Amino acid sequence: MQAKIISQSNAKINLGLRIINKRTDNFHNIESIFIEIDLFDTLSFTLSNQFKLSCNQKNIPTDGKNTIYKIYSQLNKKYSFKSQYEIHLIKKIPIGSGLGGGSSNAACVLNTLNKIENLNLNKSELLNFAKSIGSDVPFFIDGKVQFVKGRGEILNEIN
Repeated sequence: MQAKIISQSNAKINLGLRIINKRTDNFHNIESIFIEIDLFDTLSFTLSNQFKLSCNQKNIPTDGKNTIYKIYSQLNKKYSFKSQYEIHLIKKIPIGSGLGGGSSNAACVLNTLNKIENLNLNKSELLNFAKSIGSDVPFFIDGKVQFVKGRGEILNEIN
């Protein structure tokens, strides 16, 4: 791996949102079209002797409450990374805006670690990890434009 890897974590918008019903797990079944947009956060991955998460905004948690921290910990526990990484997040997607910044960050870390750690996870495996972190995370595995159903885990790409 290079000394530093830079990854882009794009935001999304919902083109319409239809709430179908409330589920027994307290989530809602939805239908929507998610569109990946050009607004993005930047994540840099630097080789390190231990995992560390930092952010340019002090109000962003860098512990187990953060989606980046959660996905990194899950993957490292399961696959015992050959190396550890310091991940620095440069946050541009507004927090709590509904643009999916935290979900996008988690998917970006998942996709990037899959490559740099040679995990060779297929799409189904990536989506399973993504679902365990949050409802919008699966969308960001591929991004683009997708029709989304269920909690956000049922995806169909739209050309």
